[in-house]
Amino acid sequence: MPRGKRTGGLYRALRAQVLAEEDFCGECRLPVDKTLSGRLPWGPTVGHLIALVDGGPMLRANMQLEHLRCNVAKENRRRAQRRRSRAATPSREW
Repeated sequence: MPRGKRTGGLYRALRAQVLAEEDFCGECRLPVDKTLSGRLPWGPTVGHLIALVDGGPMLRANMQLEHLRCNVAKENRRRAQRRRSRAATPSREW
């Protein structure tokens, strides 16, 4: 999904709803300080349970509050798993 889709009005409205409703990180279960900038490692961000690039829907039920560092770590794990699965399957049958 193009990056522009995540910055639209729907995403902003859902993000505001998640920030208002949740207080704990969906990954590490620690409290999230919503007064911090979202650019700081312990700052608040909204992550998707099923990544948009994996076909996850842009729905409130697919979103959760996370620390930025937890969100980045989750994305790194997802990418590493995709690399491993691609490396395990040959590109052709010989």
